[in-house]
Parts: sequence; structure tokens; C-alpha cells
Amino acid sequence: MTSSRQAVPSDQELRFPHIIRVQAAAGAGKTYLIAIRFCQFMLSRIIPFGSMHNLLAITFTVEAANQMKQRILSMLKATALGKEALEDLRPILPSFRDEEALKSSAMKAVSSVLREFHHLNVRTIDSFLYRIIQTAPMELGLTQTEEIKEDEHEIMDYCLKRLIYRAGKDAGTFKIVKDAIFHCLIAEQRASWWPQGLLMELLQDFHSKECMFGAEISTKYPNMKKEILPLENAVRKRVKELLHISSGLSLKWNVARQLERIAHQKDMEDMALEDLLGSTIWMKEDCKDLFKKKSHCHLQQSLHPKWLEIRDIVSRYAEKVACFKPGSYVRVYREFRKLVKEKKRRSGVLFLGDINLLAGRLMELVPLPEILLRLGTTYYHFLFDEFQDTSLLQWKGLYPMVDEALSHGGSVFSVGDPKQLLYRWRGSDLSVNLDSLGRFPQVEGVKEIVLPYNWRSRENIIWFNTNVFSKGNLEGL
Repeated sequence: MTSSRQAVPSDQELRFPHIIRVQAAAGAGKTYLIAIRFCQFMLSRIIPFGSMHNLLAITFTVEAANQMKQRILSMLKATALGKEALEDLRPILPSFRDEEALKSSAMKAVSSVLREFHHLNVRTIDSFLYRIIQTAPMELGLTQTEEIKEDEHEIMDYCLKRLIYRAGKDAGTFKIVKDAIFHCLIAEQRASWWPQGLLMELLQDFHSKECMFGAEISTKYPNMKKEILPLENAVRKRVKELLHISSGLSLKWNVARQLERIAHQKDMEDMALEDLLGSTIWMKEDCKDLFKKKSHCHLQQSLHPKWLEIRDIVSRYAEKVACFKPGSYVRVYREFRKLVKEKKRRSGVLFLGDINLLAGRLMELVPLPEILLRLGTTYYHFLFDEFQDTSLLQWKGLYPMVDEALSHGGSVFSVGDPKQLLYRWRGSDLSVNLDSLGRFPQVEGVKEIVLPYNWRSRENIIWFNTNVFSKGNLEGL
């Protein structure tokens, strides 16, 4: 663990405020790094605001948080008893001139942790953001008694069944549901014996996108169907004219095949026109690129204006289809979302995905000093584990507190590995890890530390991963 220990500067070397970003490979000892820095700050006599009340370590799973708490407590206990951990901490705590003084300080820290274990601030990012939103339930329309529900499927399934039941009694709801199912089965040709299952997949996808980006999907989609049909007919008409004029020329085989299919296709039969328009032929700006080289002649130049006209109609058609395609889904999602909100309110539950959105909204509604007052503590030192998995929405909720901490001589210590981006499905964004820490004017630059050593895996596994993720190999993809 020598390399990991060197990533933590001694308490006499640290200058505040500061930011340290550690890029640590798998098996490099990321949990060890967070734990030893946490212990260093608790024990040091010269680090400002080093009390465990002012430290916050954030990770992503309950299991990881529990392991980190256990690691911190074990390290403090072993130091107090003069065991191996003492040798790890002594080099980074030179402010202690003798070993007995360090052991005594560690013993006091152990007693403090055991006495106020709830103040050992090692939390998952979700639990911390939830604690923040609990400070302002009235501003967010909450009761402070909401239950966090990780499995959203039960409530969403109930709401979809209610929507379908309502469709059997209300003509307007029936049309909305029918249009969505029709578009799914016919327009997109997603055949299914159980369209309710397909509809649920679509609605869940819309919901996950809202949670990921922190904004509600706009339901103001115009019905473009009446505008699309004339454009379809215009495309077919112009393509037929182009084929007629160029009948004496040699079109490329794939071009001729695609144009013939468009010219003679009937509405919504066989392949949809929007699928045919996905062909690469529409990327060709010059009309002569449609023909075989040997057939180039002056007639092709006369076809160029017509080809540009067709491409312009195709462009407008594609734009209308892009608006129309999700329109029927958005309309049914609007009704579904109302039912989900009502069900959550009546049941007193929050989805896990709601927490990030509410935390970001709270930072806009309530001044930060008021939030800190309600929390009853101020965090000066942030330690982030697996920082590469932080989403932009989560960072929006954390940023004001980190900014405040750095403005008062605090610090940030982040540990992560860009190759282990595991939470993309929840919106984790690598730009948070790579760019966000460099945007604090209070700090002159970010100290970068790289730990390339894997202490966990065998040599052949390390060799394989090193070669797969080598710069030369990735550039060739």
C-alpha cells in the first residue's frame, strides 16, 4: 500500500483551500485512500475544521459506505493500540512528535466515534441528498415522512392499469392510449402480443430520462400528421420525375433500388417511408454522385436543381417526423405522469430518481446558509469515492456546498477511475470527474495524482486490461 499512502500529503504539507483528484486503477486501494485521509483529518492538530462533524465522505452504495465506516473505525482502533495502522498514519501526521501522542489522539477519536456514531459522515450520495431535501419539506411540497421506494415498477404498473381502465370509460383517454399503441405496433412495426408491456417500457424510459436530466419532458407536441402526408406525396412525386428524366442514364444500383421503392411505395405498407429515407443516398449533395462514373454527361447537371429540391423536401419531412414520432407517446405519458404523481402523494413515497431533482430544485429555492442552518452542521472537507459515477444532476445539488466549503478554507479529495463508469443508466457523466473540479476560482489548480498499480489482480489479468485500454488501441477504434 506504499503507493496509495503517498497519494495523501502530510498534514504539514497541506495548504487550504485545495483540491486533489486521484485517478486510481481497479485494485489500487481507493477505499484505503478515503479512509486514511478521513483518519488523518480527524487526528491532526493543525488541519482546520478537522472534526468528524465537518468531514463528509460520499460513495455510491450502502455496502461501500458501511465498509468505509468499518475501515475508518478499524484504522483508528489499530492506531490507538499501536498496530500496523499506526505505521500508515505516522508519515502523514508529522505534527505528532511522538508515537504515544498519536496513539492517545486515536483513542479519543475512537471514543468520539462510538459515542456519536451518527455523526460519522460517510454516506451514499442518495442518502446525503435526501438529508438535504428533508431540511425544506414545505418548500418542496413534501411532508418529511415520505418513504424512499427503490423499486418503482409496482406503482408504475398500477398507474398504467388505471390509465387503461380510464380509457375504457373516457373517449379522450381512449384516443390517447389507442394512438400510442397504434403508432408503436403499426408505424414503428414493433409487433407484440402484449402491447401493454411495450407501452410500459416506453413510459419507464420517459420517466428515467426525466430523472436523469432533471427536467420534465415537454408535453406540448403538435400533431404533425397532417403536415407529414403532403410531404410524403411530394417526395414520391419528385422522385418519380427524377427517375423518368434520368431513364437513359445509369444510376448506381443501390441508388436506383432505393428511389424505385420510394416512388412506388404505398402508405405505411412494407417498409415505412421514414426508414427508406434513412439511406445514405440523401447524404449525396451533388447529383452526379448518383450515377456511375461512365455515364456522367451534361444531362446530369440539368438534374441537379431537382435533386436539391428533393433533398430539401426530405429534410423538412425528417424534421416533421422527428416531432410527430414521439408525439403520441408524449401525450399518453402526460396522463400517466399525472397518475404517478398522485399515487406517490397519496402513498407518501418518493422514487429514488426524485431525490436528485428535488435537491437541485432546493438549491434554487432556499439560500445555502439557511440549508446549512437546518442541517445543523457545516461541511468543510469533502471526500468523494467513485467520483466518475457522479451525474450532472447530482453535482448540481452538491456544487453550492462544495463551493461554500472551499470559500472558507475547505478541501475536496476525489478518487475515481474513468474506466469504471458503472452508473451511466442513472446519468453518470465523466465530465463531472474530468472538468468540474477545475471551476472553483478559490483554488489555484487541481493537484493530480495517478495510481496505476493494481494490488488485487494477478499479472496476466493486469497485462490483458493494460493492452486493451492502451492509448494506441483505443485510438484505433
